[in-house]
Amino acid sequence: RGLLQHRRRDGLAAVLCEDSIPLCFDLLDPYRAARPEPGAGPLSASAPREPEAGRNARCLVYLPADHPQLDSLIQGLREARTEGIAYVRNATEPVLDALRSTRLAISTVPLDLDYWLPRVGAVLHHGGSGLAHRCLAAGLPQVLAPIYFEQGLTCNALQKLGVAIRLSGAEAAAKSGLALRRVLDTPRFSALAREHAADVRRRYPVGSLPRVIAACEARLAPNSFSGSVKCADHPVHIIHSLENRIGARTACALV
Repeated sequence: RGLLQHRRRDGLAAVLCEDSIPLCFDLLDPYRAARPEPGAGPLSASAPREPEAGRNARCLVYLPADHPQLDSLIQGLREARTEGIAYVRNATEPVLDALRSTRLAISTVPLDLDYWLPRVGAVLHHGGSGLAHRCLAAGLPQVLAPIYFEQGLTCNALQKLGVAIRLSGAEAAAKSGLALRRVLDTPRFSALAREHAADVRRRYPVGSLPRVIAACEARLAPNSFSGSVKCADHPVHIIHSLENRIGARTACALV
């Protein structure tokens, strides 16, 4: 409170704030041309992938149960006899039954990506920013079936980098397994993914969490606000969905 003001300009709501820290790689920021600030990178730094002996043909599948093409995506995985591990968020018993018809191992709890990303050769997901960033930093080709507008923008950025295939609509989704096979069997995808991974690790050697905390601590100091509202006059509200341990740790650190 006291940080944000809203102003109407050309029919759009503009937000004026004391600090702005885009938590993304510039490579995946669809609004980079409109931002004065460069991307600071994700909250936590990504460690390099563990060395692998040869090409890994296994895949990781991460999808939400409400994905509109979920049945088609699973059909494609089944027909291509895709191997690897899958997690479908909020999966119902019918969805789990459909997954059991594939050759994928099924997890009913969120996957530990620190463990799994170094052990697979490609990832199929719906284009969420967090996982897209993790896969890019891990040097993994991606097959994407975006649902929402910004997921589509992330997908566009990854396609431009040459590290992803996009599945749009039920017909394309039914070729999910073939798309995974293509990125695994085409050396160009893996080579470009490794190249971009080395680049982002060089440009973002540490996570942005310390910078976020430092900015918040600076605004908690007496008389730190540039506006008329002072920190001592009002409580500080921290709003976060706490969907992951990084986010939860951030909020706890700020408290």
